[in-house]
Amino acid sequence: MDQLVKQNIKSDSQWLRVLFIVLYGIAYQVAELVVLFIVIIQILFSLFTGEPNQKLTQFADGVNRFIFQILQFITYKTDEKPFPFQDWPEPSAQVGKPSAHLKQPAPDEDAPIANK
Repeated sequence: MDQLVKQNIKSDSQWLRVLFIVLYGIAYQVAELVVLFIVIIQILFSLFTGEPNQKLTQFADGVNRFIFQILQFITYKTDEKPFPFQDWPEPSAQVGKPSAHLKQPAPDEDAPIANK
């Protein structure tokens, strides 16, 4: 057992993996800030236009997939390194539609106005 531990500690590949984990951990923190920025911008779009920006939604999907790939790598779920060692994650074919509660129904002119 001691021999295996010594071998692992001296292994260049183990230390290289640790280095990549640290670097991807930093990339994860940056990606979190990007997501926060996207959330703020999408809230503003939703407030002013009634729906989120679709281009930003697609970009957010790519960022979400990148974060997932980082988590898969740093938790040893996979040995495949995320971007830039792979292509940037493509957004899914169909990015979700805005929630139904974001769409305001058109007022019915014939409907009675409720008293408060």
